[in-house]
Amino acid sequence: MVRTSETPWLVKKLAEAKDLEVTDLLDIAQYYRIGFPDDSPAAKKLHLLQVSDIHLGCIEAGIRLPRLQQHLSGLMRGLSDGLVVPIVSGDMMDTPSDRNLDAVRSFFHFLHELGSAPPLAVLGNHDVRKDGWLNRLLGRALQLPTTHGVHWYDEANVGVACFNSVVDGHLARGFIGERQRINIANEIDADQKRNEFAIMGVLHHHPIPVGVPDWIERPFYERFLGEQFERTKVLDDADVFVRYAEAIPMVALLHGHEHIPRIAETPKGVPVFGCGSSVGKIKTKTANETCISVNVVTLDSPRCHLTGRVLVERVIGTGLSMFDRHAIVYRRRVNLRTKDLSA
Repeated sequence: MVRTSETPWLVKKLAEAKDLEVTDLLDIAQYYRIGFPDDSPAAKKLHLLQVSDIHLGCIEAGIRLPRLQQHLSGLMRGLSDGLVVPIVSGDMMDTPSDRNLDAVRSFFHFLHELGSAPPLAVLGNHDVRKDGWLNRLLGRALQLPTTHGVHWYDEANVGVACFNSVVDGHLARGFIGERQRINIANEIDADQKRNEFAIMGVLHHHPIPVGVPDWIERPFYERFLGEQFERTKVLDDADVFVRYAEAIPMVALLHGHEHIPRIAETPKGVPVFGCGSSVGKIKTKTANETCISVNVVTLDSPRCHLTGRVLVERVIGTGLSMFDRHAIVYRRRVNLRTKDLSA
C-alpha cells in the first residue's frame, strides 16, 4: 500500500522514465522499497483450537477430560508460529447445575493457561436446559464464560464473530435471529480500518445439514423417522443466516452440536467446520471405538490463506489422526465490497 506522502516521489520517477520497460519498473520498485521501507509489523497467523460438546457432568467427560487436555497441550506446542485462541462451540455442560458449572470454570482455567489469547465460547442447548426444557436453571448458564459478539485480533487481521444460537427458546434446532445479525454486522462495519480483516463465524448449531456417517449407531427414533428427522434438525433460520455469512463475506464457519466431525461448504463456497464431541460422547457401531474430536483452523492473513484440520482419536490411547483437511485462498473483504458498490 502506497502512503500519501510517497505519491509525489512515485509520480516524479514515473514521469522521468521514457518508454518504460519491465526492467525500469523493477528498478523503481526496488528503489521504492529502499527509500520507503515498510515499518508496519507483519500480521501473525491466527490458530483457532476448536473443541465442542464436552458435556461436563456426563460419564464420558468424567473419564476422558484428562485425555482431551493432553491432546490440546500437544497441539499447542506445535502452533508456535502465531496466536492461538481456544474456542468451545457450545454444550459445555451436560445439564445446568452448580457442580457442572464449577467443572466448566475449571476447564476454562486450563484453557486460559493453554492458549496465547483468552478462550472464546458460545452457548449450546445443553447449557441452558434440563431434560430438553428451558427452565429456571438458565440463570446458571448465564454465569458461563461466554463471549458472544465480535472479537478482534489486530495482530492477525482477523475478527471472530461468536453467535448465540439458543435465543428465543429455539434449543434443539437453534436460531440466530435478525436482531443478532444486525448487532454483529454493525460491529463488523463500525471500523473502516478493519475492512480488510478476515471474518470467521462461530455458533453451536449447524447452519447446513450434517450427513450421518455409517460408523455411527443412530438412536432408534432417528432410524424410525429417517430423512424426515434429518430435515427437522437444521438451524431454524439457516437459509437467511447462510446468505448473511456469504454476503459479509465470512472466510469460514465453525459449529458443534451434532457430535459429528466434518468439513462442508455453503452454496457459495464458505467452508464449514463441524467439531464432533471432544470427549467422544457418541455411540459407534464398533465396540471400544469412539470419536474424540478437535479442530485446528488457521488463518494466514498476509497470504489470504485458510487451512482447517479435523482431528479425531477413534481408539483411546492411539493418538489424534487426520479425519479431513481443507485449504483455500480467499479474497479480501475490501476488494469484494468495492466491486459490489461499483457494479
